[in-house]
Amino acid sequence: MSVIVPVYNVEEYLARCLDSILAQTYKNLEVIVINGGSTDSSGRICDDYAQKDSRVRVIHQENQGLAEVRNIGVRECRGEWIQFVDSDDWIDPETIETCCRYANEYDAEIVTFRCVLEYENGKRHHTVKKHYPPELMTSKKAVSVILLPDSIVDVIFCDKLIKAELFEGIVYPKGKLYEDMLTIHKVLVKTDRILCISSEFYHYLRRRGSIGHYRFSQKTYGIAEAAQKVFDFALSMNLGDKAAFRNLAVGLWHWRMHVANDMIKSEVYDNEYISGVQKAIKAHVVIQCPSISLSKKAQMLLFKYSFRLYSLLYLRFRRDKS
Repeated sequence: MSVIVPVYNVEEYLARCLDSILAQTYKNLEVIVINGGSTDSSGRICDDYAQKDSRVRVIHQENQGLAEVRNIGVRECRGEWIQFVDSDDWIDPETIETCCRYANEYDAEIVTFRCVLEYENGKRHHTVKKHYPPELMTSKKAVSVILLPDSIVDVIFCDKLIKAELFEGIVYPKGKLYEDMLTIHKVLVKTDRILCISSEFYHYLRRRGSIGHYRFSQKTYGIAEAAQKVFDFALSMNLGDKAAFRNLAVGLWHWRMHVANDMIKSEVYDNEYISGVQKAIKAHVVIQCPSISLSKKAQMLLFKYSFRLYSLLYLRFRRDKS
């Protein structure tokens, strides 16, 4: 079992992350910690852990971006399975043992679980509204739902235990943001043994300055471009299912709205882009999509018909959460 931890200037959070991995009830681990040119004390902390625990292997290199760090981790790993943990996040002690048990029981090659969103002010958001029994899913089904909000299969790698052999021939796009979204579907299509469980094992820290918290810039458009690539890839699979098409279309609009949300937060508006998203959203497709909640449907339709009111309510909702 290989756990890959990318590290860059996370001295405040790194010990909690590594402690959570080394405290796993599953002990047969190698922990590959890749320090990408940190300028704080992160590199020293990595070395300290390697001194204390022989399961920890540290690789120091120049900062080449998260995508290349993931590539290096995959190349260097020796385990049969791969788990990614970002260095400001942490996992529950039973995460790997439980996922391995499920993988054996269901003969799965990917086990995907759920996250808890943790905020620096101590608040948290549970992504599971209702627990569900383990569900074995095909690659076509998984790809058809990965763009949806709150989907049981999503576009990140950290909430998945993945058979290492599925990464053969897979290269994360160096220098690109949103490298997970640009890559995950290429891994999913390699197996029809994808097991989804509702356990919230992964704790994802929503902090200022992290990749997931960029305010709007030209780079923000990259997430919509990545979602479009997933959408186009999925259509090329000839899913042949109206429900799958609705899921993909609604998921694409969701990520395009995500870019507009960053505009709202930053008070920088690209009216041409916003208008394009409004025109793209088809009300009847949103209404007929069974895979999103009524509140998500209402948000999408409000965005389409009144961006001004949507913006006001979005900001109000954010204030109430903070």
